[in-house]
Amino acid sequence: MSLAESLWVALESLWANKLRSFLTTLGIIIGVGAVIAVVAIGQGGQAMVVQEIRSLGTDLVLVVSVPREDERGRMDMKYLEAADLEDIESKVPSVLSLSPEVSFEMQVWYGSSRFSEQVTGVSDAFQVVRDIEMEDGQFLRPRDIERRARVAVLGREIASELFPGGDYIGNTVYLDGLKYTVIGVMAPRKRGMFMGDEVDDRSILIPYTTLQRLTGTERIDILFVKAHPGRAHVAAQEIEEVLEARHGEGYFELVTLEQAIEAVERVTGILTTVVAGVAAVALLVGGIGIMNIMLVSVTERTREIGLRKAIGAKRSDILWQFIIEAVVLSGTGGILGIAFGAMMVEIASMVMGLPSLVSPGAVVMAFSFSALVGIVFGVYPASKAANLDPIDALRYE
Repeated sequence: MSLAESLWVALESLWANKLRSFLTTLGIIIGVGAVIAVVAIGQGGQAMVVQEIRSLGTDLVLVVSVPREDERGRMDMKYLEAADLEDIESKVPSVLSLSPEVSFEMQVWYGSSRFSEQVTGVSDAFQVVRDIEMEDGQFLRPRDIERRARVAVLGREIASELFPGGDYIGNTVYLDGLKYTVIGVMAPRKRGMFMGDEVDDRSILIPYTTLQRLTGTERIDILFVKAHPGRAHVAAQEIEEVLEARHGEGYFELVTLEQAIEAVERVTGILTTVVAGVAAVALLVGGIGIMNIMLVSVTERTREIGLRKAIGAKRSDILWQFIIEAVVLSGTGGILGIAFGAMMVEIASMVMGLPSLVSPGAVVMAFSFSALVGIVFGVYPASKAANLDPIDALRYE
C-alpha cells in the first residue's frame, strides 16, 4: 500500500469517528496553543519592557544610594551631595551632562483646583538627559537653579487641568502655599513603566535647589548621567571611582541601560522557558490520549487487521497505517493549536497592551513536537496491530 493510500484510509477511519477524534486531539490543541501563547506573551512583555528602558534615553547611567552594612552590623546609607556632582563633572571626561532628581509630595492648587501631587526637583540639564521636548515656553534655566527660583515646568495634562483656558505661561500655581511661576509646558509624553513619573503628562518640575531649601535637606535621591555616545560603561566606572574616593565602597549603585536590558532579557527568558515547559506537559497528556485511543482502535479493528493480513497486507503496511493515523491526529491538533494560540496572543495583546509577537520558531517547535508526540505514542499501538496473528484476529469477537 502506498503512502497516499495509507493516508486516505487513515483519514476515512478518523472521519468515521469525528467526535472521538476531536476529543483525542483536544489535548494537543491546548498544549500547542499554550506553548505558542506563553512564548509570544513572554517575548512581547520582554520587548515592551526593553522599549520602556530604552525610552529613558541613550547612553544613560543611573546613580542611586543603596544601604550598606557597617563594621558593627548596622545598616548605613549615604546620599549624593552637590559636591559629588561637581567632582563628577570635573573628573569624569566621559560625562556629557548630568541632572540630580529630588521628589516630594506637595499640595497643588490654582483657583478651585486643589490636590496632592508628586513634585520633582531637577536641574536645567534634565531636559538634555531625558530628551524632553517643550510644547510651550521654556525649560528650567541655569540661573533658576542658582537662585533657587520659584518657577515650574508642567506636564501637558496637569497644565490643562490647572488652566482650562490654555493660558499657561506666566501664570501662577501654588505649591504648599507658595507661588510658582509657570515658565513652560512639556509636549505630551507617554507614561512609562520605569522612573516615568517625573516626566509624564502630570509632571511638575521645579529647580532641585528650590525643593531642597523647602524640605531642609541637601540630599539627592537619584542622579541621571548622560554619557558621550558609546561611553556609558566607561562613565559608570569613572563615576564609581570618584564616589568611592569620597564616601567609601558600596554606598552607591550604578546602572547602565544595557545592564538593565540584559537583566530583563535574562529573567524574562528564564520565566518564559519555564512556563512554556509547564505548558508543554499538556502535549504529553495529549500524546497519552492519542496512544489510548489508538489502542482502542486496534481492539475495535482486530478482525479488519486479520482480514487485511489474510489477503496479503504486510506487517509494515499495518504498522504504517496506525502510525499515520496517530500522526494525522497529532498534526491536526497541532494546526488547530497554532490557530488557538495565535487567537490567545491577540486577546492578550488587546487586554494587556503587549506587542503581538507570535514567534515563527515557537510555531515550528510546537508543531514539530506535536507531530513527534504522534509518532512516539503511536508506535506501540501500531506495533501491537502489526504483530497480530491473522488467524487469531479473524477469530476475534
